Amino acid sequence: MRLENGQEYFKTLILNEWFDFSQIGDYEIIVQLKTVPKLGDQTLSITIPPLTLEVAPYDRAKLELACRELTLQIRKRNIDKEYLAAGIAIRALGYIRDPVVVPYWNQVLEYADGVAISSLRKIATLEAVHVLARALHFHDNETRSQARFALQSIEQETSDAMVRAQAKLALKHHP
Repeated sequence: MRLENGQEYFKTLILNEWFDFSQIGDYEIIVQLKTVPKLGDQTLSITIPPLTLEVAPYDRAKLELACRELTLQIRKRNIDKEYLAAGIAIRALGYIRDPVVVPYWNQVLEYADGVAISSLRKIATLEAVHVLARALHFHDNETRSQARFALQSIEQETSDAMVRAQAKLALKHHP
């Protein structure tokens, strides 16, 4: 990355992409640059303070709020400057491994097909199956194929008889 005078660079990090914060408590994250920054031939000394992160007990309302905000960001993707932020929001929403995310994926499924389908397959609830069944109606062959694979996986892997039956039914109606 080369920056000119007055330019800025930032990167959004999705921390649970690299680490599963499964324990409640405080975490300290050390950020290191891959290469030493330079100004011309001169090496710059940049100190990045440690990041602190508090993992609190499960709070459904906060999780829903986060899903809602990410969904709004994804829906703004038609504005050029918001397109990159929408992609980051899609990735972030994909790391939410809780059924609370399913109705939000349903709202933005057309924008986030691959990530959404993968997330819905892992969640594998009845509501997730219904959203995947909706993806079988999309015009895009790739999306339909991914949704079909996700439904087949759910049908084979779930121990929930109702979820299995719904996945089988969706596949039957859209072979």
